[in-house]
Amino acid sequence: MLGWFRRWSRAGVKRQEFSDNQRQVLDYQVPRWQSLPETRRSQYQAIVQVMLSEQSFEGCDGLEVSDEMRLTVCGNAALMLLGVNDYYFDGVTSILLYPQSFRRRRQGRYSMEEVQNAGEAWQYGPIILSWADCDVHSPLRKHGRNVIVHEFAHHLDGIDGEMGGSVQMPNKTLQDEWDQTVQAELHQLQMAVAHHHSTFLDPYGAESQAEFFAVLSEAFFEEPAELKVQHPKLFELTAHYYQINPVDWTAVSSV
Repeated sequence: MLGWFRRWSRAGVKRQEFSDNQRQVLDYQVPRWQSLPETRRSQYQAIVQVMLSEQSFEGCDGLEVSDEMRLTVCGNAALMLLGVNDYYFDGVTSILLYPQSFRRRRQGRYSMEEVQNAGEAWQYGPIILSWADCDVHSPLRKHGRNVIVHEFAHHLDGIDGEMGGSVQMPNKTLQDEWDQTVQAELHQLQMAVAHHHSTFLDPYGAESQAEFFAVLSEAFFEEPAELKVQHPKLFELTAHYYQINPVDWTAVSSV
């Protein structure tokens, strides 16, 4: 009964058109949505509206969560679901927004250390984000980086029960290709970072396979054409995983 009611409720939400103000916010904060072909735009709108309707937001450290903030987070995350049927990040229990990066204690190599985090994703729990790192026009937002995509990618990675970077591909052949390619590319990134060489992928991806997948997802959605040139096999496999090709969006907008 609950499943039927949710589907019925979502059907109505999906039909809601973006308001003029929502379009302005998306144009400002998620400009890539303008490049979507018309059929994808309708799908994107439905995903965003469901997420806005169902996701729970909470401001931290005195931050008052605005409609622009909620739409920015949902608008970025929705791009990741364009190849997915009937999933709207249902497993995310809440989205916590801090005004700036937040302090966390973690186990370092020899002792506990304090670090500044722009985002976190918890298994079967919330996603935590720094608004200063989400705002596309913030001076803290680095080119080619997207903390929203990064943390929601961790969530997708954890759907199989473990946030380990070993995501589930559509079939065994692609799974084997993915596992082999990711291991090889991760090793190359780690070697490049160890020798202080510049890399296209964010060096933070060298931390672990989980971080590699999150960083790869950022590049896939933020700089797809460059990723396709720099790491063609990774791009191809990531497109199979997300079941979309962001390069096509750019092509449509340039016609």
